[in-house]
This record gives sequence, C-alpha cells and structure tokens, in this order.
Amino acid sequence: QPHPYFRRPELVTYAIASSKEMVPTVAKQIGISESQVFPLGMPRTDAYYKQKRIESTTKQYLYAPTYRGGDWYPNWNCMKLRPDELFIVKPHMVTGRILKGHYQQITEHGCNEPSTDDLVQCDVLITDYSSIMFDAYVMRKPVVLFAKDKKSYLKNRGMYRNYPDQYSELFCDTEDKMLGLVRNAEWNEGFEGFRQFYAGACD
Repeated sequence: QPHPYFRRPELVTYAIASSKEMVPTVAKQIGISESQVFPLGMPRTDAYYKQKRIESTTKQYLYAPTYRGGDWYPNWNCMKLRPDELFIVKPHMVTGRILKGHYQQITEHGCNEPSTDDLVQCDVLITDYSSIMFDAYVMRKPVVLFAKDKKSYLKNRGMYRNYPDQYSELFCDTEDKMLGLVRNAEWNEGFEGFRQFYAGACD
C-alpha cells in the first residue's frame, strides 16, 4: 500500500531516489511504479560536499532522534562525558525542545534549524529510526542506533528493512553501551556497504 502521507500518487510523474537499491522503496512509499523512479541522488545532500568541517580537538556526537511519543530519550544524568567530548542534541522539528535542564558537555541546537552544520561537524551520529542516518552515510560518518523502545516501535510503526541489522552495525538500548559505541565508532567496510545501499547515487 502507498505510504499514508502520500494521498495523491496520481499527481506524481517522476520521483528520484538516493540509490538504485532504494528505487523499490521510494516507489512503494509514493504508490507509483519503479519505472517512474530515477536513482539520481538527493539535491539537498550537495550541501555536505560544499561545506568544510572546522577541525577541533573535541569529539562531537550528534544525537538526532525521530518524532514519536513516550519516554524514550537518554537519561541525561547517566551521560558521563569526558572534558574533550561534546554531546549535541538535535530534536525533530515536531518534537520541540528536549533538554529540560543543564548538563555538562551536553547542549541542544534549535529543532527548526537545518542539520547540515551539525552533521558536517560531528564525528558520530546517534539516532534511532530517523532517515538522518542516510545523510550521515553520505559523508561517511559512523552511525550508532540508540533505541529503548525497539519492540513497541517496530510493532506500531515498522521499518522497511530488518532493524537494526540492515541500518547500522552498532545498536544499543542503554546509555553506557551508547557511550562505549560512539567512543570507538570508526568508518569501515560494513558502513561503506550501508552507504552504497542507501546513498550510492549521492555525489
């Protein structure tokens, strides 16, 4: 069935996809035939190639979750960061502000601001189910999946592919595991495989 957000597939003549592997998914989302979808990359990812990263001795982790209800954020009090680490929280634009207090080495950036700068600057992206992970792959940034509500989310909303195995090789559901993963995350052949699958046409 077409994705419920697309009510008028008959109005779509053509669509573009971020890779040839994503053509069937895009066609299914919109409710059109695969012959109408062209793997040309995403124009919005051009910004990632044009923007230069500012070198820093601080390791930056970007946390950008998708929108949903419930208590699924990290327990910020468990986030024992080192002096040379910065944890940036980037809420979904529908969610609004997430941080309710002040925490050392944890800061929140505006949910209505583009994510480009944060993605360019970060060393590792942390997300749950958000498609922002595909943008991280464009720039060859490691992705850590942090999800406390995996079972209920997959039951109620689902994913197009097997989660988490077919989205990232790094998954956790506790804060201490998350910090361990982000501190050691590096780009490797496994992540390059994800990049080719989800963003192989982006250049």
